[in-house]
Amino acid sequence: MLAMYTFAIKSDLYVGNNPAQLAERVKVPKKPVRFLDAAEVPRLLAAVPEQWRCLFATAIYTGARKGELLGLKASDVDLKRRTILLATSYDGPTKSAKPRTAPIPEELQPFLAAHLPTVKGEYLFGHDDGERRNRNTDLPAVFKRALARAGIVNGYDHICRRQGCGFRERRTEGEIKPCPKCSFRLWTRPIPADLRFHDLRSTFGTHAYEVTGDVRFVQTVLGHSAPTLTEERYSAVRAQRLVDQGNRLRFLTDEQLSALVTYPALTGSIRDESTVEVERKNPAGCAGFFGGVDGTRT
Repeated sequence: MLAMYTFAIKSDLYVGNNPAQLAERVKVPKKPVRFLDAAEVPRLLAAVPEQWRCLFATAIYTGARKGELLGLKASDVDLKRRTILLATSYDGPTKSAKPRTAPIPEELQPFLAAHLPTVKGEYLFGHDDGERRNRNTDLPAVFKRALARAGIVNGYDHICRRQGCGFRERRTEGEIKPCPKCSFRLWTRPIPADLRFHDLRSTFGTHAYEVTGDVRFVQTVLGHSAPTLTEERYSAVRAQRLVDQGNRLRFLTDEQLSALVTYPALTGSIRDESTVEVERKNPAGCAGFFGGVDGTRT
């Protein structure tokens, strides 16, 4: 409202003081950043239908927005130089109105190399007739179904198949069991995790910041106006990096620490600093940001 009146005054569309300045400012709490864990990425990509897999992989490995992906042209992908030019969103400019270049990570290159020969028309992720997809393309629905198939869920609704029974219960596990009321076979429905398609962008930002520690790199690839915005959005990662740096302060050997403190959680958990750093950056021992298939979201 404040900006609207300011624009109207500057454009001579309104005469007088800005009434919105008298209104008390309301602080809107910021939503927490949500993202896929590294181990969930390969599970999601395996669950995405093949026709969408390269698009989802590009979203995860570059942080591109939905509109930028659907407006991306095949000519903007340079596999030789391993770069992608993000210059348009649908049929207009990007959100920042500034073209930017994203690197093609090693793990993304095979997806693009396999997809490019199948492209019909100028758009990388266009329709089969070569035309550009529009804003109504329901990628969020594709994402939700893939989350359910991948087991990245908040739980499972267990519903009795018997007409008239009415038993319904949400559980953390999806194992099919008999109905506790009538012993009839239950039907299970997975409830996808509370993630949006846009959170694939956060997945890139979070893991790229964690792995590289380079806020300017993440800012540049995501197209943020300033590194402070990137740092603020991914402050949880910054906090974890502080913990990682604090763990470098070592005065005692494992044997000395065990002799001084008797605590079950310390047994067998004290590892070499370099091992901790390698496992933190790459939990599955694979190249790139992501890898591995273990771990579940609860």
